[in-house]
Amino acid sequence: MLLFAKTSSLNPWKKTSTGNELKEYVEDKYEISVSIKENYFNTKFGTYGTMFVVDSNKNITFNAEKYKDRNSDFYAEALWVNEAKRVMI
Repeated sequence: MLLFAKTSSLNPWKKTSTGNELKEYVEDKYEISVSIKENYFNTKFGTYGTMFVVDSNKNITFNAEKYKDRNSDFYAEALWVNEAKRVMI
């Protein structure tokens, strides 16, 4: 019964609206243009998130998630990984 209650709370419209909200958040925060690669629900934390790809560099992908009262993203980490790969080649 608990499993049904947990999975029935997944809302595809919530994933889409949260993805659009997170897109606006990262574009404003970093002054970049991104495309949504995938919207998802994080069952571990009960949060909605989105995977993005940076329009000016398709090699950079990162996630952002919406928590109850704040947003979190991993853009800086994605930049570091991309730079490390570039330097190592």
